[in-house]
Amino acid sequence: MNGNRGKRPALRVRIVFYILVGWFVLQFNPFGISNKSDLASQDAVYRLLAPNYHSLARDSIVVVLLDETAIQDLYDWKVFHANEWPVRYRDHAYLLGRILSFEPRALFVDVFFRRERSTDDSFPSLLRTLRRGHERHGVEVLLAGNFPGVSLTETQQALEEVADLSLNGWSGFGKSYPLRIGDEFSTAYELYQRACLRQFPLAACRGDPLRDAHLEDGAALSVYWGSHAPGPLFPEFSRAGCEPFAGTLWEVLVQAVHGLGQGLVGGLDAEQARVKCPYHGVIFGNQLVAVIKRGTPQQKEALREAISGKVVLYGLALDGLHDVVDSPVHGQLPGVFLHAMALDNLMSRGKEYIRASDDFIERVNLAIWVALAAFFAVGARWLENRQPVSAREEGNEGKKEGEDNVPQCRPSKLAKNHPEVVMIGLGILVVGGISVFMFAVMDYEPLNSIGFISLLGVIGLMRDSKLERCLLVYLPCWLGRRFRKNGKDKACTDCRKAEGGKS
Repeated sequence: MNGNRGKRPALRVRIVFYILVGWFVLQFNPFGISNKSDLASQDAVYRLLAPNYHSLARDSIVVVLLDETAIQDLYDWKVFHANEWPVRYRDHAYLLGRILSFEPRALFVDVFFRRERSTDDSFPSLLRTLRRGHERHGVEVLLAGNFPGVSLTETQQALEEVADLSLNGWSGFGKSYPLRIGDEFSTAYELYQRACLRQFPLAACRGDPLRDAHLEDGAALSVYWGSHAPGPLFPEFSRAGCEPFAGTLWEVLVQAVHGLGQGLVGGLDAEQARVKCPYHGVIFGNQLVAVIKRGTPQQKEALREAISGKVVLYGLALDGLHDVVDSPVHGQLPGVFLHAMALDNLMSRGKEYIRASDDFIERVNLAIWVALAAFFAVGARWLENRQPVSAREEGNEGKKEGEDNVPQCRPSKLAKNHPEVVMIGLGILVVGGISVFMFAVMDYEPLNSIGFISLLGVIGLMRDSKLERCLLVYLPCWLGRRFRKNGKDKACTDCRKAEGGKS
């Protein structure tokens, strides 16, 4: 940056140019750059914050999971009639009936029963079990429903007579979890209503209650993941398959930075994709039956305490279904855990849940960039116009007879010769402060910090480059010369000379 810089663009022209560069990237998202940096920023921040997420709701939510091992064991024990997916309706009914007998506060079945299979005549058994659970035990059962606006099939209409169907399919929300689409509410909010808005809410419900009136169409939750797994409920029945999330703050920071790079280029390496133990307690289907059939009295009582009065989510962990969710903390998890974590966020924060980006945040992002671009351009110009202070001047300048040295407020040679480096560093601090404010005070998801910092780096590299001078000096000169009658312009001549051309 030393030496002859050529003719510099006017400060106002630079500010407008920098603003337009950021506006183009934020508004039009070329090559998905903005979306990738946004998701990478969120994942990095949530991974750093995961050890600080502590919620009383964790122990009020339990997941009953059915995987291939559980299906095979239950078949071998003559409990299931099928040894692989899809299991029969009566097999689902058997497990759901046992869960309902412990009288949970609510039960969500994350299995999509859209059309009755012609090879399975046991569908009435499932209907009877669900009806009996509500009539005998007073348990409200919630079933996986459709995408918004999709009409119910005959099978779903029959299920709706004995249970409620919730919205649990959507598109266009990225990693956010919608709470309301049109007049329909999603699974996590429906479960939140049953846990916290009914008579005698659970003790784990915190914060001001979140009600229907607080949710506009399109309202979405940014899921804040926790990393402190509760440990196996029955260690004697536990099996390998996950590893505890552990590490010091420094290790978590290194992992987050590494994951940030992977998120920007796409994909996770084998270490990051390794499944960590989920935040909520898990009971596998075969463990549930084993305790009921041959468990000790203490084990049976522990099972009752784990389910009674709690919110239970019954889901699947089968490779062939591809029902998985990417967690910034755990890697890939069965999709049912997304509903569990979203419910946990609502129960622990209520009306103060972390909101996903909306139109307001889009306007805020643009305003932030306008301020950053002006701050960068003005600050860099101010720094390079100041005289640097040498070591000798620092010792003598401003010193009068009988007085000590007077500190001088002038930048170093580094700040003068490379002002963009200083301004990028200050910009990073500003972006970090704004991100913390938006997350901690405004309750919005982490700011696209990586996107803003990258934009600052781009304009820092472009500053005083030949490309910038051609765009901001030569191009206006060329346009002016083209549309002016005299055909020549002193500014154009100066610009051409500065670039080594002929006037």
